[in-house]
Amino acid sequence: MQSYSVVNYNEKVMDGFYDVCGLTSNSVVQGNMPLLVDLQAISISENVDYEVIMVNRYVDAELQDLEKRAYIMSLESRVSDGLIQKIADVVVDRMGGPVSDAGEMSSRWKRRSKELQNTLNSIILPLGCLDVGLSRHRALLFKVLRSFNFCSKVELDDK
Repeated sequence: MQSYSVVNYNEKVMDGFYDVCGLTSNSVVQGNMPLLVDLQAISISENVDYEVIMVNRYVDAELQDLEKRAYIMSLESRVSDGLIQKIADVVVDRMGGPVSDAGEMSSRWKRRSKELQNTLNSIILPLGCLDVGLSRHRALLFKVLRSFNFCSKVELDDK
């Protein structure tokens, strides 16, 4: 993640991970992510042109619920391909349904992200609170749910 701003398929997304999208400053171009503490200090009244999505299971009860749901599915599913599709379906349902019009979904996201920022009084949005999402949000949620299930199943299998 540090070198290329990507998460590999097999990497687990840990608590404290945050995704910043839309930054155009020279520091980001040079590869320097803004510090979380600096992002937390930004007021929503500053009208920034970027978004921050945070993974933090300790404070994100909705993410915990989604992980529990996916975990129960993993216990019920014997075939990993079927599990992957079920997790994908959970992500699609959670993030506003199938996308038939990307422009319309983008408009929905912009409205919803502003509503969430105002409600939470922060530019940092917990992943679990997103009920509309673009491809990057969906990919992150899928990655979190998939890696949680994989790690949980491995831990159970090792016992």
